[in-house]
Amino acid sequence: MACLRRALSSVWNDPSIDEIRAEDLAGNYPVVQYVAPDGTQIDILSRLGTAFGFDDLCGCVHTYGDVEVRVATPETLYAMKRDTLRLQDKADAQKLKDKFGLKD
Repeated sequence: MACLRRALSSVWNDPSIDEIRAEDLAGNYPVVQYVAPDGTQIDILSRLGTAFGFDDLCGCVHTYGDVEVRVATPETLYAMKRDTLRLQDKADAQKLKDKFGLKD
């Protein structure tokens, strides 16, 4: 957790970073959504389910401040979210589909 907090803090001066807890990432749904002060939304995953492995995820590198971050592509995020049972994931998938003109 210390590494995660340091990485986020190196980009954003936000005391709410300290509220991200290991227990949150160890639960049944191992994702924490962090919304930075500038509105950037990040889903932090501690593990994946059975449908995808980390090697299956396509991504690209973005630079935030002085930090390079590997980010899943819109196509990868859509594939991960479109068939889940969680309503928020389905809504996210639809937004990704609309915004990036993705196909099923």
